[in-house]
Amino acid sequence: MTRAFRWQFPLLASLLVAMVVLFGCGQFKSMGKLQRAVSKEFGITVTTIRTTNGVHLQLIFENADLKGRDLSKLSSEIAEFTRDNYDDFDKLETVSVIFGTKSQYGPVNVKSTDAKYSFSASELSKDKNKNQNRRHSE
Repeated sequence: MTRAFRWQFPLLASLLVAMVVLFGCGQFKSMGKLQRAVSKEFGITVTTIRTTNGVHLQLIFENADLKGRDLSKLSSEIAEFTRDNYDDFDKLETVSVIFGTKSQYGPVNVKSTDAKYSFSASELSKDKNKNQNRRHSE
């Protein structure tokens, strides 16, 4: 290792870590904000919210009290709410709304998916444009 590289390596490594932390913190802040807003708007707790590669967003509801609710309609409303309220929506390809059950048997957690609805970001954006055009024409 050359003398110049010895002092440059820690500097470059520190810069890379700082960039990752700054990017990650912004994304986590957006997801936390969305999680609270969805829970407040729909009266059900978002148990988990996560992204895959920054382009696939999943909102997971476990053990939610959904008696008498149309899950298809509810998931569509949640996806549209996400479109309108998630800061990084323009980076997404899909939004998935998942309803599931979590049971615990001693130290073992068992999770099952009851219903999963996925929406492409492009379709959600088209729906928004249709709704805006409809409102302007009324």
